[in-house]
Amino acid sequence: MQRVLIVGVDTVLGSNLALEFARWFDVRGLFEQIAVEIDGCPTEMQPNGSDALLARIDQLVPTWVIHCGSISQSCWNGVDTSPNDADVARTLLVGSRQIGYRLCVISSDAVFTGPRMFHLEEAPRLGNSTQARQARHVERLLRDSEALVVRTHAYGWSPAPELVPGIERLWETLRFSSECRLETMRHATPILASDLAWFLSRAVDRELAGVFHIAGAERTNPYRFGMELAAVFGLPSNHVRCQSADHDGSMSPVREEMSLATHRIRRALNRAMPLLRDGLYRLAEQAEQGLPSRFRAAEPIPAAA
Repeated sequence: MQRVLIVGVDTVLGSNLALEFARWFDVRGLFEQIAVEIDGCPTEMQPNGSDALLARIDQLVPTWVIHCGSISQSCWNGVDTSPNDADVARTLLVGSRQIGYRLCVISSDAVFTGPRMFHLEEAPRLGNSTQARQARHVERLLRDSEALVVRTHAYGWSPAPELVPGIERLWETLRFSSECRLETMRHATPILASDLAWFLSRAVDRELAGVFHIAGAERTNPYRFGMELAAVFGLPSNHVRCQSADHDGSMSPVREEMSLATHRIRRALNRAMPLLRDGLYRLAEQAEQGLPSRFRAAEPIPAAA
């Protein structure tokens, strides 16, 4: 059986990939900020330093390694990114050559901006957020390598909702808030993390390399996403309001366009991308089946002195 190592298993995407991959592979996970336990996936703290990380990976003997750093998280959730992503990606690239595993690094749709819609892989990457700059830096490190770089916009359940924002924040707001304000100016092509797992597994099996967009089939914004989520979960939507401006009151319809064109991955795998509501129905099924309870998180790991 193939062994998959997920570096960044304490992110939303990393934890959801671990659960899904555990159905098909021998999965191990390394966490950086939050000690998480995931059903079917032994986890441990990521070693500090490149040499220690490579030594541990060599002991685990993975067939392939997926890096789900902070840049892999949905920019809609407002998660702070970490400059460590670049150092870890550089180390994993060295390890892929020395140890011999396949490497997949998850990047972000945040590298793009408007007015272009449905960006191709080679489109200009002009996003100016911190996440965009760090994602571009990681992608430059991997250019001309044998690594698979995946840009996406994934959503799913969080291993620690109070610490790592996932779908729970919006779900709870829709359920209990007297007013739910959601933006209309930021557009993306979100995909359920477990749906992304299927495409990743096939992409690695096909030994795809280079940059690929793996995202949902539909361009949407947080307001429509919230309305669709409410409809699927049977939640009230009459208190949902449009928020069409930034917090400082300025309009930003151009720089918030991050939708991804997926022609390349669809041709490579001969598979259509999932529709928005189809993904949300699967999310509802996961809730009914108790999937969120399959994550367990401890306190954040103290920063090194």
